[in-house]
Formats: sequence, C-alpha cells, structure tokens
Amino acid sequence: MSYASFSPDNRFVVTASQDNTARVWDSATGISITAPLEHSSAVRRAWFSPDARRLVTATVDGTAKVWDLSINQRPVEDLAATAVVLAGRQRGPDAGLQWTQRDALRSNFRNLRAKYPDQFTSAPNDVVSWHQSEAIDCQVQQQWSAAEWHLSRAIEIEPGSADNFASRARVAMKLEQWQPAAADLSTAVKLGLDDALLRAERGRCYVKAASELATIVSAGATWQWLHPADGTDPAIDDEDFHQTFFHTDYDDLQWKRSADRAGPVGGFGYGDPVGVDIGTPPPGLRKTAYFRHAFSTNATFYDLSLSLQRDDGVIVYLDGVEVGRDQSLVGPEAYELLSSLGRGDPSERILLRIPLSVILEPGEHVLAISLHNFTTDSSDLRIAEISLQGRRLNSQPPTLVDASELVDRGRAFAEFGLLHRSVHDFTSALQLSGAHEEALLGRARSYVKLNRWKNAAADYRRVSQTRPHDNALRQEVGEFHLQIRKEKMPIYAPALDRDN
Repeated sequence: MSYASFSPDNRFVVTASQDNTARVWDSATGISITAPLEHSSAVRRAWFSPDARRLVTATVDGTAKVWDLSINQRPVEDLAATAVVLAGRQRGPDAGLQWTQRDALRSNFRNLRAKYPDQFTSAPNDVVSWHQSEAIDCQVQQQWSAAEWHLSRAIEIEPGSADNFASRARVAMKLEQWQPAAADLSTAVKLGLDDALLRAERGRCYVKAASELATIVSAGATWQWLHPADGTDPAIDDEDFHQTFFHTDYDDLQWKRSADRAGPVGGFGYGDPVGVDIGTPPPGLRKTAYFRHAFSTNATFYDLSLSLQRDDGVIVYLDGVEVGRDQSLVGPEAYELLSSLGRGDPSERILLRIPLSVILEPGEHVLAISLHNFTTDSSDLRIAEISLQGRRLNSQPPTLVDASELVDRGRAFAEFGLLHRSVHDFTSALQLSGAHEEALLGRARSYVKLNRWKNAAADYRRVSQTRPHDNALRQEVGEFHLQIRKEKMPIYAPALDRDN
C-alpha cells in the first residue's frame, strides 16, 4: 500500500497500492466493499468526492480514473426480495435455506419490476435470445405448444426475423396446424429466407391445409376371408387365384365374413387369443390366409397409410395393385410363399404403418391382404387392427393470390400425385404473372404424367425459349422427346427439335 485516505464522512477508507489496484474498505469493520479497482500501473493517489459516491484514482503513468461508488438505496426488504428472486431460495424457520414456492417468486418479481422497472427489464435482443433458447429446449422435449408460445413472443419483439417465422412454422407442422405454418413460411420467404427446401415445405403445408386426415377403413370393419382348413392351395380349384383374388371384380361370395375387433384379443387368426378364429390347418400345411374388404368413398384421398398388426408377414393390394409388403416376403404371390422372419411378443403386437403411394378417387374400392406364415408348423397366425387412413381433399382449396405460393402448392400437389390440382395451380400462377418459368416447367411435367403430350410440348417449348442455354432443361426436353417417340407420337417432336 502506498496511500490511504478517508471519505469525508469517515465511513470508508480507500487504499492505493503498487500492485496496480485501489480498494475501498468499510472503516468500522475493515471489510472490503468493492472488488479490486484495477489499473495498468501502480496507483499513486485516490480521493473521494464530497458525497463519497465517486472516487478518483491516479497512477504513476499519469492516468486518472473516476469510479462510481453509489450505494444501493433500496429498502432492506426489497434487497431481501431481490435475493430470493435471484437465488430461488429463502431462509426457512430453522434458518436453513429452502426452495421458494413458485407463487411467491412470481409475486416478488412482479412487485420488484413495478418498483424498479429499469433494473428488471431486459434489453429486447436479450429477451429474444432467451425465448429462442427456451423454444429449442421445448422442441427437444417435444413440448410443441410451449415452443410455439416462446417463438411467438420472440416474433412480437423482432418481427423482421425470417428464422423465427421459419422455426414457428416447423413447430406448427408438428401440431398439424397447416394453414398457420404455410403463412409463417410465406412470411419467411418475403423476409429473404428463400430456399428450395423451405418453399417445398410451404407447398406441402398449403396442400395439407386444403385437406383433413380421415379414417377410410376402420379397425372394426367387416372382412371377407379365406383360410383353407385342410391346408390346400386355393389355386388347385382356381388356377388364376393368386393373380386375381385381389382384383376389384373377384367373386368372394363363397368366402367367410367376419368383423375385426380392436384390442389385444381382437383380429383374425389361430393359436393366439383372437376375435375371429380362422381355423388351424394340419401341421406342415399352415401357410397363407387371404382377406378382402370392399368400401366406397365420395372424395379424393391422398397420403394414404395402412396400419395393422401381423404375425408373420403381409402383402397388401388396393384396387388390384400391390401397394406394400413386408420385406420378409420375397417373390411373387403364392400360397407356398413363407415369411423369412417369424414374429413373437412384443413385435407381433406392434402396429405396423405402411405408406401407400396412391390416390384414392371417389368410387368403389377393394383392399386385399395375404397373410403369410413363418413356418408350415407355426403355432399361430394373426392379423389385427387393420385400418386405412388418408387425407381427404377439399373440393375447393383455399384461394392464393401470390404466383410463387401457387407454384409451390402446385409442386406439392404433383408430389402427392394430385396432378389435375397441380395443373390448375400452375395455370393460375401463369395467369397472375405471365410467362412464369417455374409454373411453365411444373405444368409441363404434370402434363407428361397425365399423358397430355401436346400440352406438355407447348409448355416445354415456351420455357426453352427463355432458357436457351440451360443444359439440364435441354436434357429433360430430350428425354421427353424420346418418350414421345416411344409412345409413337412423333407429330410433336419436330417442334422440339427446332427449339432445342
């Protein structure tokens, strides 16, 4: 220490030291009331202001600094309440520390913020960062509603953040709130976050906003079923059986008819507890059972999925076409086809979900399933809780007035196989913006899938004129040209040759 000085009221002492610091002490207790006041060289002198709220220090290198020593003037009870809020704990009856109740913490915080708003109000960017961090934690814990709340608060403070809108949109997708998700993604695009993935997500949200999830075939449906009790292959009496039993016009009137039943003892089978006992063939002949369910729809459905429990393997058909099978079944449909994987508890009770990449148009339909055993001596065979879900498309999707939104929704319609809807959206985008290249290209691709060659050729021609040096486009048009030749429709090929 090289110097010491009392404050005007003698309550404090300041010391200056060769270790490049100054310190302020309580003169009555000798306790330091400040952290070391650091300098770049030895401190020579130090002086209090007349009210002892400031301190001036001077160093050997000629530097002077002014320090604020303002003493907290808040009442003791407010200081104690602040300590409780910061620590989350308080003194208990036995003088030990205990956790403070949530309501007491909330009350203390609100009272202090009302009295000292400057000290209990965070900077806006700090509040945004906190809400973003909390939203991430909520998403990790799959607390989607809480995450949406935090992101909404962040957006209120910082409405120009594209990332916040994109994050809230993805949370809304988890909540299956498709229209709000699409709106947030559109805002993110307008704010500059314009990338292909985000626009694809926006398109899918707009499509799903124009539809609703529905059950088409319920788990309690009635099924026609065939399980030869003597283990005889049905093809012995009907040689085309394995190629026709799943067709919509197949005659299943001679099959038995029973209702499925949900729950652990529901379903069709033998061996295990089941709702419908389909009989047990002799050992060595326990192979395959067959099921059919006819149903009708009055709307268009897409994004289909079939759910069921199975023991052991299944092949699924919809309207005469195979749409899914277990990987354990390799080879063409046959009574002799066995699953390469056997299932026991708990796997046979797991609900399998099979996505079906088909569009279900209004009309009459048939869902057919072949259920294959693991071995010909198997002690059980079972299928249960069979249900078909999909998204019912509304007759009129919401009107969009932005060309880029229409293009994104048109692409999503095409992705889901709803080609006529995609053509409608691409056409609407062209009506709004003229020769919109993305709309022309998207419509051309949908026309190709619809076998509308002339329309596709016209759109390809128009977009090629605006992109004469686009090699990827030239290759795509060339492949289209080859497809036209394969379909023996060369009438449109010369125009493409001239333009490309």
